[in-house]
Amino acid sequence: MYQSTQAQVGSVYWDVLHDRSSARDEAKEHTTPDTGMWVIGVSCKSHTAERGWCLQERLLSNRSLVFTVDTVQLRCHTETRNIDRTEHSGNWDLSRLPDAIVRPNTEVVLGSAEWKAIHDSWWNIVIDYSRRSLSKRTDRLVAISGLAAMFASALGPGYHAGLWRYSLLRDLLWGPQTGCECRLQRWPRPREYVAPSWSWASYDAPIEGDQCGSEDTIVHLARVMACITPLEDDKLPFGQAVPGGSLLLYASTLRCTWAGLHEDDMYEHRDIAVETATLPFALDPGDRLRDNFYGIDCEEDGDLQDIWFVPLIGERVERGEDGNGMSIKLNGLIITRADSDYWPGGDPESRRRGEVYRRVGFCAFRPLSLRALRGMSQLQKEMIELV
Repeated sequence: MYQSTQAQVGSVYWDVLHDRSSARDEAKEHTTPDTGMWVIGVSCKSHTAERGWCLQERLLSNRSLVFTVDTVQLRCHTETRNIDRTEHSGNWDLSRLPDAIVRPNTEVVLGSAEWKAIHDSWWNIVIDYSRRSLSKRTDRLVAISGLAAMFASALGPGYHAGLWRYSLLRDLLWGPQTGCECRLQRWPRPREYVAPSWSWASYDAPIEGDQCGSEDTIVHLARVMACITPLEDDKLPFGQAVPGGSLLLYASTLRCTWAGLHEDDMYEHRDIAVETATLPFALDPGDRLRDNFYGIDCEEDGDLQDIWFVPLIGERVERGEDGNGMSIKLNGLIITRADSDYWPGGDPESRRRGEVYRRVGFCAFRPLSLRALRGMSQLQKEMIELV
């Protein structure tokens, strides 16, 4: 019998079925199918790592005994141990929840470094969750609702279909996952309503999120005026959304067009270009308003003619490998008119006039000069309703 020396409440014992003192010597390096990261020892790939419901079941459990294809693991909020003493690499695994949401009666200051770390943890969970499969895609928000309830103590108040009210502008900047495994993939528009178009839950494929740096490096170029996400059951604030969700932004819109297909060894997507002739300010020679970063969510939208770019956040980033100098990255949404009944909601009169929009994708333009950022911040703004 072996006794845990790090147990915080009581003692934990477990049986070692066999002693493999030389297990580490016998272990071989390999890459995990999901991340390509190098790990030593057993493969932690298992069926439970691919299922949506299993994620919150594991993270919300104080302790769990996990049977993988190679070994048995004991997991808690602080460690994961393989029963046969082979080394476990936690790099690929979401091994724990942030301490601040596990400890009772812990207050987190909105916008603090601790809050940012918890926000990052939430997005790491969402990214992992988006790669998992569900038998019913309408469970997309339901199967992560227990975790959302836990994070609300730090990131709340205000939860809108997987996004948080306090950080809503930056939470809108999610996009399709890039990388070799997603190259040339064509994700169809889902046929069942799960969430508003601006929520990652509406996109039935792997995503990446929170594309911005720290708060002291960003400038907000838009303002959230209102956000409504009707629920199937008002007593379940983190549960299933129903049609009618709406987001009202006070922001600028810039006419843009598709600008060809961008392809390299990692991924393929459509470029987008802002019609710079319509800008009321001059750009520096090095300013680039043609996107080669992310792009369209669903391939069906590749034939759209009426699309606009909505600047949300400007970010100061280092320029050059030596870190000398700074440039601006401009993050925002691509939108189009919500002229389909698939995206219900919005003011009926505004919808009749074609003034209600839906998300098409996300993009970021760089490099831009500080002059361009100042020009973007001074553009005329209007109320934009997204459903």
